[in-house]
Amino acid sequence: AGQTRGGMLPLRPDMASLSVGSNNFPTRVYENPPDLVDWLAAEMLAHDVKPEIEAFDLSHILKARDMADRGQLSGTPYIQFVMGVKNAMPVDRDVFDYYIHTVHRLFGADAPWCAAGIGAQQITLNEW
Repeated sequence: AGQTRGGMLPLRPDMASLSVGSNNFPTRVYENPPDLVDWLAAEMLAHDVKPEIEAFDLSHILKARDMADRGQLSGTPYIQFVMGVKNAMPVDRDVFDYYIHTVHRLFGADAPWCAAGIGAQQITLNEW
């Protein structure tokens, strides 16, 4: 699975998604075991690809900090909050604000982030 998901990294795209943890989606488990995450991060470092950390819940932001501390991520990571997936992070203003606060606390006030909402929930995020 890892070589399929990371097979394009030798082409050196500017950025690639890095999901740093697993999630229970409504109909399946989105598996991101630690050995796969570590391999993808190493490939991104080797090919100078900026990881876009997909944060489906708070633990993914904390995992990104841990990976940065261990040298698995170069520079400040770009973090995308993925909101509105059932069984994961809800589209909720208090949650959204806390995640921004957490990213700034862990990575600095200039840390880049964005938010992706599922379907029409993207409009809500855009308005915030």
